[in-house]
Amino acid sequence: MLHKKKNISEEKRTELLASLMESIDEAFNEVRNISHNLSPSLLSERGLKGALQNISNRVNKSSKLRMTFDTFGLDENLDGLIENVLYRTLQEIVNNTLKHAQASELFVQITQDEKEINLIAEDNGKGFDYEVVRHNAGMGLANITSGIENLNGTIFIDAKAGRGTIISIIIPLR
Repeated sequence: MLHKKKNISEEKRTELLASLMESIDEAFNEVRNISHNLSPSLLSERGLKGALQNISNRVNKSSKLRMTFDTFGLDENLDGLIENVLYRTLQEIVNNTLKHAQASELFVQITQDEKEINLIAEDNGKGFDYEVVRHNAGMGLANITSGIENLNGTIFIDAKAGRGTIISIIIPLR
């Protein structure tokens, strides 16, 4: 429409373009939220370990970040809700690392015993001031926190500007 209309002022054209970009951003965020709420078939097909391998393979295809992971004692029959929350959490951690951390490496470890499951994610990025981000948290960090807390879990974020970030998550299994 902007291309076809030749008789509108540059100011109006700029205003319409800004409005259009805002609408596109809102639509993108809505699609992202919907897709994040859908249960991925990858989890039912491959389990959490296979889904983590898939995420790692996709990340490592780019030259932006090298991701490695280990799992210890991870039960193939993990509760579906726990699997889904951990998968979404991992997606958000990877997205945040790619988008904000300027890291070259990300290491993820998931361990499970009879009482709990632990996830640790550590990057070598630039870090951030956690207190500032916590009070101005976007949807990603808020979603991670609420998902973990809904499972009676705890999340610890060790982050400071000028060094990497370590995220530790503990979810009780009973």
